[in-house]
Amino acid sequence: MITGFAARGQLMDRATAGIDDPAAVFATSLRMSGRLGWTHPDLARFLSGAGLEVLRRPDGLAPRALRDIQVAQEAGRFVPGSAEVGLSAVAGGLIELLRLRTEEPDAVTEDAVDDLARGMLRFFGLSDEDAAEIAARPLPSYDEA
Repeated sequence: MITGFAARGQLMDRATAGIDDPAAVFATSLRMSGRLGWTHPDLARFLSGAGLEVLRRPDGLAPRALRDIQVAQEAGRFVPGSAEVGLSAVAGGLIELLRLRTEEPDAVTEDAVDDLARGMLRFFGLSDEDAAEIAARPLPSYDEA
């Protein structure tokens, strides 16, 4: 049986399957995950309350994010360093964004999700221009993924 987390991970894999740039793969998955507050508010509420433990489940989103970070590092798109520490920064930002969206929905817009992705891309070593361009790309719809 596929759990909700496994299904969400498979959705991200399908959504990013045609993307060649590993930095864009990472950003697309992060941006789609951040939009759970709009597309799947019950799941966002659960994740923001459960925290890192749920994200890090083997069928959760964190193993895929870690893989994407490592692939981008190996390709030279992200600076070398601890992928685990990078994942912690990303997960903390995502959980807090989902919490804020859940508790104060008017305080955060979908643009904040793109801001988080742009900031994380900068954290991993991309230039301002490159990070902004990647974070502004159109996302696949959930129906297309």
